[in-house]
Amino acid sequence: MSNDERTGGQTTQAARVAPLCEFNTQLPRYASELYQIYRHARIMAIDVHMEVVNTSSTEPLIAAVGCLPLVNCNAITNPQTIVSVPGSVIKQVGLATGMSKVTINKRFVTEAMLGELTIGSNTYLQTYSEALSAAIWTELPCIYMGVIAAKNGATWTGIIDYKLRFHIRWSEYSIPSLGFTNIPLMKVKPKQLEEEPEMEEDVEWVQPPPLNLSKRKANGSLNSSRTGR
Repeated sequence: MSNDERTGGQTTQAARVAPLCEFNTQLPRYASELYQIYRHARIMAIDVHMEVVNTSSTEPLIAAVGCLPLVNCNAITNPQTIVSVPGSVIKQVGLATGMSKVTINKRFVTEAMLGELTIGSNTYLQTYSEALSAAIWTELPCIYMGVIAAKNGATWTGIIDYKLRFHIRWSEYSIPSLGFTNIPLMKVKPKQLEEEPEMEEDVEWVQPPPLNLSKRKANGSLNSSRTGR
């Protein structure tokens, strides 16, 4: 979460960008710890929460969120230009004397914005070193978030809160971090198990002796005699 306060008065926009396939040096919380366990990360979706408060009593504001290629996001100078972009959200922020607060919530799914699956390609994987570097795939989709005065050239002031929630798919264990490289070698070879002797095929089958039923008969006659008495 980042906070952007524009209290001095300005005429230009306040904007943030978040690529959908690269971290662009913006690692989410606990990502560094997870990179010690896994080698690769893949961004599956990003939830955007942008809250805008207008502190000006004379100029309303316009807040916009949309998804375009990174090269186009870096070229935007006015949020009003993404009105025709499919899936974009644009809201007006009232004066400080009225409804001066607006919240925009939007989820951007990487595969939906790309139009293809990302799991089957290594292009969309991010190692730890790549995550700490600036984005290089300028043609891939990127989230744009911007605020500006509703009237062109007007001076505005405001406070903007950006909150991004990453949905990440981690893969491939980082073997050195698990300590597998420091396993000591065995100096003594393990003993081989002795093989059980095989049964001979010519062994004759021996019939077990018959059961002795003499005691059961004696008990039976004794019981019958007692019953007769």
